[in-house]
Amino acid sequence: MAVDVSRHLDRAKRFLERNKVQDAIEAYLAVLEESPTHQEATQALGDLYARLDKPDRAAVYYGALFDLLTESKDEPKAVAIYSRFLKSSGQQPPERIARYALLLQKQNRVPEAIEQYDLAADLLPGRGREEDALACLERIAELDPETITRHLKLAETAAHLGARGSSPQRATITRGRSIFTRGLTGSCPTIAACRCFTRNRSCAPAMPRGPGSCSNPSPRRQPTPHFSKHTATR
Repeated sequence: MAVDVSRHLDRAKRFLERNKVQDAIEAYLAVLEESPTHQEATQALGDLYARLDKPDRAAVYYGALFDLLTESKDEPKAVAIYSRFLKSSGQQPPERIARYALLLQKQNRVPEAIEQYDLAADLLPGRGREEDALACLERIAELDPETITRHLKLAETAAHLGARGSSPQRATITRGRSIFTRGLTGSCPTIAACRCFTRNRSCAPAMPRGPGSCSNPSPRRQPTPHFSKHTATR
């Protein structure tokens, strides 16, 4: 297999020297057939499709390259690839957007991270990933603790999930309300959000009653939710 990969790479480079772009693409595609995670071939295909002014095809391979880079922990390059080639494409799956947001957060690029988490949170429910959307909203609330509307949106989303009835979804109520509960001894904006939410229950879906519900939250601090491996890379 390694011999075949080297042979296809050599062919691709020779084609490029003669400006035979389409033939080079075929050679790089042959590399991926032998080695689907080959980073050089993946990036080359993104570059070549961009050169041919085929942004949709280029985005497919740049997106795959971003995933490979995050898996190999080459996070600075992953952020650079996404920022340059994928951010403006408007075609990325929300799981990838959430991973990008997490990398931005690690680089302390807070406003950009919030923007991407917010985008992912809007898109994830449409793919049946409500729990991951909630995790994005919680990260936003943690990054921007002074903005009341962030906390309200988190609590409303958690209440909506919990009202749907399953045990895991009911547990999300406590996760969403935990910021309000902790906020009773925290900053003034959080206290104001808690009071507003308490006064105006109509702004959120009805919450289930009984043990473990929002109306009777557990005094224990809940763990911070984590993304599934398909959502964000630690």
